[in-house]
Amino acid sequence: MTGWASGQVPLPGGVARQIIEMVRENPLMTDRLIVGGDRVRLSDITAPFLHVLASRDHIIPEASAGPLIELVGSSDKQELRLDAGHVGLLVGRTAARTTLPTIIDFLKQRSGGTT
Repeated sequence: MTGWASGQVPLPGGVARQIIEMVRENPLMTDRLIVGGDRVRLSDITAPFLHVLASRDHIIPEASAGPLIELVGSSDKQELRLDAGHVGLLVGRTAARTTLPTIIDFLKQRSGGTT
């Protein structure tokens, strides 16, 4: 974890400013995000949507991630809340037993795949 945290490529100043603005203003959640001249609206997402979040996530806290599913416009949406941390969602016992099988099943059911 230490190597991952300290081995990052430095961000260009413009990118860093955009990230700070995203954190402070939260434009994606308020329909104020513009990408390539187009307004991005979560309500425009109509593809099947699986929302995976962790109750002990210190990087994306549950209180921040929780409202997302209600803002997505898809009629086919599911939420998977797990007792895990950020990394634990995709690494370790919780990932092997719950997260990955749920994601795979969600995709299989919507792709016609049976393998």
